[in-house]
Amino acid sequence: TMTSVLLPKMRLSEKLLAIPFALEEQIASDPEDMGVALGEDRADGSTIVAIYDKNNFEACVQAWQAANLFPRAVLPDFLSIAWELNTWSIVLHHKMAWVRTDVQQGFSVDVNNLFLMLKMLLEKNKNFKPNRIICWQNNVILDVAQFEKLSVPIELRDATRDSFFDVKGLFSKPALNLLQGKYRAKAPS
Repeated sequence: TMTSVLLPKMRLSEKLLAIPFALEEQIASDPEDMGVALGEDRADGSTIVAIYDKNNFEACVQAWQAANLFPRAVLPDFLSIAWELNTWSIVLHHKMAWVRTDVQQGFSVDVNNLFLMLKMLLEKNKNFKPNRIICWQNNVILDVAQFEKLSVPIELRDATRDSFFDVKGLFSKPALNLLQGKYRAKAPS
């Protein structure tokens, strides 16, 4: 899960311990079982954070290492897609929608709930309305008539022709790397 959290000034080590407890009501797991990756600090003093199940993440890391894979970065699927300022990016892929709404923000949702999630996000954050939405589609076709109700211009792109991955960003500096702390990459690979 990615969200933001506002905490008082504290050392980094204290912050990492406090975040799961600050978000306790938003997560369905015991805060002790959650890992944290820190993103950017925002203008309002809050910090973008990713929280994940420590045991599941550790199992993934061990599986990668057993397969001789040593990634430099691991990030949520939606942060791997291209994004432009004041634009939301959507990729429709195998009945799922990856939605990137900002440099370090977004979500993944099944296609059937995409319109509802976008509508709720726009209603919740009236000042957060994008100038346009770019949507890459392939085997799932977007219902454009439904999206016209959002009053945001939509630009459709063919995912088989136009790459939706943020290749430049992925190679230079991923939006939010989950490999932090003890998981930080030791050497380039």
